[in-house]
Amino acid sequence: MVSNVHKRLSLPFNSVQKKQRFYLLFHNDWSTMQLNFTKMHGLGNDFVLIDAISQTINLTTEQVRFIADRHFGVGCDQLLLVETAEQAHAETVDFKYRIFNADGSEVEQCGNGARCFARFVREKNLTTKDSIIVETFSGLITLQITD
Repeated sequence: MVSNVHKRLSLPFNSVQKKQRFYLLFHNDWSTMQLNFTKMHGLGNDFVLIDAISQTINLTTEQVRFIADRHFGVGCDQLLLVETAEQAHAETVDFKYRIFNADGSEVEQCGNGARCFARFVREKNLTTKDSIIVETFSGLITLQITD
């Protein structure tokens, strides 16, 4: 079972404590950064998925930690970035899929995350294919999408 919620995260926040955290993240830049994201749940894990094709995203490790924080951010086990395929694979690969743990580290693969990723790209109309080839940190994977 995969469920999802579409949201927008707008930084900074109103409370002093959250602004201090934002200050650490953005190094004196108090401007607002908005991220459109979807939160999905799959078999006991929760994910924040961000479409980095339709919006410009360049998150630091600290920013990933902040988003994943269940007290001050959105809260998740992992953050998943949907990106365009690297230039070398652009003709054969549909997407690049980056996976970040709540501590900000990038990991190679996540099965439950891949399930959410496949549903996300279909629901966001990023693909109409039933089989997609996705570039990950560990290499290429093929995901089958069934309705």
